[in-house]
Amino acid sequence: MSSSQNVPALSSQVLHRMLHESSDAILLMTYPMGDPHPTITYINRTLLLRTGFFLDELLGESPEVLLHASVRQDHFLRLMHRMQQGKNTRDTVKGTTRDGQVLWTELTISLLEGDMWLMVARDVTQQVQYQQESLQRAHQLEQMLHHAGSVLQIISRTGDRVYTSPSCMHLFGYTAEEMQDLDYSKLVHPEDLALVLEARLQLFQQDEGPSEPMEYRIITRAREERWVSSVVRRVELGPEDWEFHLTTMDITDRKWAELRLHQQLERYRALLDLTYQLETVTEPDVLSVSTLEFLLPLTEFQCGSFVRVSEEGLSLIRTLGKGEEEFRTLVQQVMDSMTAQEVPGNLPALSPVFFSNRNEHHLQTPLGEQFPSVAILPIVAGQTLCGVMFMGSRVPQPISDSTRRLCTAVTERVSLGYHRLLDLERLKEAREETLRAMGLVLEYRDFETKGHTDRVVQLSERLGQAVKLDQQQLDALRFGAYLHDVGKVAIPDQVLLKPERLNSQDWGFIQQHPGVGYDLLHHIPTLPTEALEVVLYHQERWNGSGYPKSLKGQDIPLLARLFAVVDVYDALVSERPYKPAWSHQEAVHQLREEAGTLLDPDLVEAFLKMLNSEQKH
Repeated sequence: MSSSQNVPALSSQVLHRMLHESSDAILLMTYPMGDPHPTITYINRTLLLRTGFFLDELLGESPEVLLHASVRQDHFLRLMHRMQQGKNTRDTVKGTTRDGQVLWTELTISLLEGDMWLMVARDVTQQVQYQQESLQRAHQLEQMLHHAGSVLQIISRTGDRVYTSPSCMHLFGYTAEEMQDLDYSKLVHPEDLALVLEARLQLFQQDEGPSEPMEYRIITRAREERWVSSVVRRVELGPEDWEFHLTTMDITDRKWAELRLHQQLERYRALLDLTYQLETVTEPDVLSVSTLEFLLPLTEFQCGSFVRVSEEGLSLIRTLGKGEEEFRTLVQQVMDSMTAQEVPGNLPALSPVFFSNRNEHHLQTPLGEQFPSVAILPIVAGQTLCGVMFMGSRVPQPISDSTRRLCTAVTERVSLGYHRLLDLERLKEAREETLRAMGLVLEYRDFETKGHTDRVVQLSERLGQAVKLDQQQLDALRFGAYLHDVGKVAIPDQVLLKPERLNSQDWGFIQQHPGVGYDLLHHIPTLPTEALEVVLYHQERWNGSGYPKSLKGQDIPLLARLFAVVDVYDALVSERPYKPAWSHQEAVHQLREEAGTLLDPDLVEAFLKMLNSEQKH
């Protein structure tokens, strides 16, 4: 017995029931050859429910009644044409129900036997709608990616770009197709290329989480420089497959804002530093040069010079920056073309002036020809022009308002500082002249020592420089040298002007003069302690045989020991009532004799070395 004999035959009633309950809409029709219209012989319940027709409206009728109502005309004609040719067909058609509801139907029409045809209609409305929505979403996504502020690139595990979003055109200037094979060296700023290539090498070690944002510069197709930020995420596609999603966004506006903020902070910091300089610098020229060093990095200018203006003439103090040699030459040519008295009249004003190109220059000079963008910043103390800072750029360019404000504010501040320093210089000169006058008073009282004060002051300062004293020590040494014998005002004329050798009583008066000088001066607050020590201890001796306190060795203050060497030398080479002037060689021999006994041996050696060096020159 065959296996088919074990399968019970389905009755026509069962088959009818299966067709009737099917979820697909089913229709049977006859379509005899030569008959222009087929005839419906069976319709199941699903078809009736889906179309809204009644059974008696369709049986015995042409399927055209059903199809023409629910299927587009061109689809209907195509279906009928294929049936006339005796061909099976399948198509997805769009139609409407009787109540106007849109349906998408997958129609399958098959020839069963003879003139009997089977039509199965499967509802695919949801699938079609889903596909349409997916296409719409894809289109929307494409549009969004096209207009997005960021660019998405998909990179394969081997490092090839497999997708670039259309927005790359807005950021890079290249189409998505051009981006596929574009070399990094054409896209990334040369200064940042090594950074990007190194990050690309590390890309393949990237975990699933996003990388830290990397900021770098790109060069667009139009050769425009932009700042971008990129983040990479590794996306797993399978157990042994993955890709990288690289998102890049334009941060140019934010980066330039950061750079402007950084520049502003640098300017504030420079102004603070400059304020400190104004309070601590004691030399006007140093102040002006320091100001140039602060200003140049904060402006559009590459180099600058400071020219001092004084009664003696014009002096080019310093030039610095990129291209300083040429700038110095051009500034010198400007200086050579006028005198100090002519400078104010040739300046547009005694206030900062800025030129963006050579046509704006008030002064038609070589400076304007080679450096078309120029700032001229006069330093004015009171109503007196004391100097000019020149700054220049080889490239004609607009000078920003912030640069103009910065230079103007700094110039005003430096002018005030310059004025203060000049006042201090005048006070210092006045004090110096006063101290010198006090020393000279004694010379006019003791005619035989005339010129002694100026000589020991000059010798002391030269020796102080030779042994590397700092400026404060040099000032104190000079003040002490002016005043070292001021105590002699208390010595009676009969002792001070005595033509013969002094007796022990006379020496008693002489030995009092350091202490008297100290008593006269120590209450003056502007005299440094070291200057007073020169007055009090310049007669002390290395072996302790001096006065007034018999100090010895290094217990004697340094400046007093130094001045003692100079004082003894000048006394030896000067004529005195009790001896003729010694020759330089005799004085040198005597100093060597006293070195290590009466005088500091190291300072004697330094003094003689200094004199020998000066004689050679």
